[in-house]
Amino acid sequence: MRILRKFFAVAAALTCLVSAAPAYSAVSYISASAAQEAAASASAVQVFASSEEAAEYLRTQLVQRNPEVTLTLSSKEGLTGGELMNKIVDLAVAETGVSNEGDYLRMSMAGHGGYIRSTANSVTLDISIDYYTTAEQEKYVSDRIASILSLLRLSGKSDYEKILSVYKWVTANVAYSEDFENDIVYTAYGALHNGASVCQGYAQLTYRMLRELGVNVRMITGTGTGGGNHVWLIAEADGWYYYIDPTYDGGMAPADFMFFMKGTEDFDLGAEKHVPGYGDPKLPHLEPNYHSEEFASAYPIHDTAYDISSPAYRLIPGDVDLNGMLDAFDNTALRQGMLYGFNTDRARLAADIDGDGYVKINDLVLLQSFLTGKIREFPE
Repeated sequence: MRILRKFFAVAAALTCLVSAAPAYSAVSYISASAAQEAAASASAVQVFASSEEAAEYLRTQLVQRNPEVTLTLSSKEGLTGGELMNKIVDLAVAETGVSNEGDYLRMSMAGHGGYIRSTANSVTLDISIDYYTTAEQEKYVSDRIASILSLLRLSGKSDYEKILSVYKWVTANVAYSEDFENDIVYTAYGALHNGASVCQGYAQLTYRMLRELGVNVRMITGTGTGGGNHVWLIAEADGWYYYIDPTYDGGMAPADFMFFMKGTEDFDLGAEKHVPGYGDPKLPHLEPNYHSEEFASAYPIHDTAYDISSPAYRLIPGDVDLNGMLDAFDNTALRQGMLYGFNTDRARLAADIDGDGYVKINDLVLLQSFLTGKIREFPE
């Protein structure tokens, strides 16, 4: 868990890169004359019109694990050079829904710093980024995850089933590492290649796998039940988010999971609690405030654990319109779903009458046979 202390120390320093000695490296300024000479000798470069535009480009470079990135903007946007650099890096790690971006990318960086060159018409940021993994190692992660997900055969499954399957795989196949001196233990690469990581690696891998499956998920940074820096996650099922902590459930049998799909009131049953971080308002993506109204609105967390046995979650095979009965409307809904897709995971699950993980003609035949009285119940 040392990596989190390292990460937070870096993030805290980034808010005052010019006035304090940061954990990674400081921002340095180059004189206007030197900047003009550099600009005159340089070949034509792209000038970004805004920090948002520059951040989009920087994101592509971060994904590729490029350690040196130069950005030229037409304006400082009323900020100091250090503030502008921090803003762009912060925007670059905002959530996009892409599995190797957002929180995954944020927790892949050990720190950043660089130089600032200003002229009358532009400002150039030479940014240096320190990563925990290489591009080659990230390719390994992508290939391994694709292979694992293929074996899990989760096509057509509900978000809850996807979360459970990924959680079971991660907790069964990753051990907690005590080798804090090796940065690899803080990554999904360490979890997959070495079969061992600390909480950050557990969370990175879980995040990446769930995002690949289309499940909405966020990594949460804060302190764990022992008071030390910790990373866990929230994952969405049926419109609500639930806490999951694969590190704490690592090595446990599924029946013994204590930190899986829990709500705000029952995630921690003891006196010691997980405490999400309050973040930094100047770095809302690098250091989110998980207690803010904005976060609560975007990621509503249920009060209590996900209850798969409650009537709200109980599915009736063939009840595609989810009204609690089988009728001709379900026949229509199943046909439309096969043609245009289903509106919800639950509707798709109800349409998979034969339970093979796919919705196809056989499911429609079974439903029609039931509605016309040819069969009295669906086959097991």
